[in-house]
Amino acid sequence: MSTNKSAFSSFIIILLLIFTVRSFAQDGSYSPYSYFRFGDPVDKQPVPFAAMGHLDFMADTIHYNPNNPASVARLKYVNYAFAFSSNTFQSKTNNDFSKQTAIIIPYVYLGFPVGKKAGFGTGFRPYATSNFLIKIDSDDEQIAKTGEGGMNEFFATAGFRVYKGLSAGLGFHYYFGNKIYRIINHRNYVYTTTRQIDDAFYSGKGFDFSLMYHQNFNRYYFQAFAAYQPDTYLQSENLSTLELIDDSYNIERVSNKTVLRHDTVSQLLPARFSGGLGAGVNGKWFFGLQYEQQDWTEYQNDFFTNASVNYGKAYEFRLGGYWIPDNRIHVKYWKRITYKAGFFSGQTGLILNNKPLDYFGTTFGMDLPVKHFLSHASIDFEYWKRGTTENGLILENLFKLKISLSLNDKWFIKRKIN
Repeated sequence: MSTNKSAFSSFIIILLLIFTVRSFAQDGSYSPYSYFRFGDPVDKQPVPFAAMGHLDFMADTIHYNPNNPASVARLKYVNYAFAFSSNTFQSKTNNDFSKQTAIIIPYVYLGFPVGKKAGFGTGFRPYATSNFLIKIDSDDEQIAKTGEGGMNEFFATAGFRVYKGLSAGLGFHYYFGNKIYRIINHRNYVYTTTRQIDDAFYSGKGFDFSLMYHQNFNRYYFQAFAAYQPDTYLQSENLSTLELIDDSYNIERVSNKTVLRHDTVSQLLPARFSGGLGAGVNGKWFFGLQYEQQDWTEYQNDFFTNASVNYGKAYEFRLGGYWIPDNRIHVKYWKRITYKAGFFSGQTGLILNNKPLDYFGTTFGMDLPVKHFLSHASIDFEYWKRGTTENGLILENLFKLKISLSLNDKWFIKRKIN
């Protein structure tokens, strides 16, 4: 039991450290597109699932999957995991090119079985991040536009076996964070700079539901999944200030500060639907397809606004799977590695200069067994292409390297001493 207590204590310490140190969202994106909505969405799939083309509905007995609450009912072992992600952004316009890398902790979570027909899990992850700098220089003035912050998510899910292979699940989500946007304008030969600061503080809660069907056919198995998250309304406390900065004598001093706006409004996080199908051979291979959509048409934000943007339907198609050469414990190590690959494509729901912002990507990864047979380290390599240089937009090439450690154990079992 000492091992169990130590592992649980480690999880709580990691969770509290992230929760307190990262009270606001991490700087996980350098994309100018992160200006819109709540920021640039962070991949919500745990690394073992992200490596399969972002499939996130598959259920097994050793992985906690917070994106499919019903799958928690299949857990037979405690699963605690955390991850790191290195995201390299290459941004290109018709006149410029930039490259930046961000490091982020995409999640930390714990899931465990409750009896033989139920399971529970909880954790923390960033929902969206924003971090960018845009400079516009001319002979008469220099303008800088910067953004930072984003939104975090605390979640808890529970799953139950309803009848034979059918499971149902419920998830609770609490969102919080803030997003800051600054416009700094300096005119040549004038010793005064204007700085407008728009700061939004987000908070709110939401729920999601899912159904999962799992059926074995001799060596083979089949899985079907559907999930729905209703409209969620977050509270956004908005504060906009305008500062006049005296730059004379090379000393920056705020000479005047005016509050332009201070109010609290509701922000819509639209309903989301996801469904998937998959099949495989136990301990050998799996292949699945998934579709997800979210309609941003009714989304409005008059605080962070831009005349060139409209909102539409967001969707994503995913396909992927895994293959294990030989999962027996006594075979060579490389034969026990789980190899994963996949593909995804979709639209973000952003319409900029009358052109929908679309994207596609590929993934390749591996689950590497560690000393404990069920535990493993996961690696995921991803390439994304998002946007275009047409219509004055930005083309982004994203390279992501994700690494996670997933540890498994059995808790609440009395040990026998001979």
